[in-house]
Amino acid sequence: ADAAPIDIEKLTSAGAEVVTQLQPGKVEVAQVLAELARRGIISVLCEGGAKLATTLVKQRLANKIFLYQTSHEIG
Repeated sequence: ADAAPIDIEKLTSAGAEVVTQLQPGKVEVAQVLAELARRGIISVLCEGGAKLATTLVKQRLANKIFLYQTSHEIG
């Protein structure tokens, strides 16, 4: 979902840099990580579901994986 302009304004006024993708739809994880690296950000915590985890592993984009598994639902 796209962020509402008011939300972007709140974030930028609080000092955040908001970067949006030009085309809506699927996020290219490798491109996002490459851009972060270009900006000097070399460590990222990616907290998501199975789809993001699978993408990171299949595209060999993760160098550490911490897996938490429980017999109870979390959240």
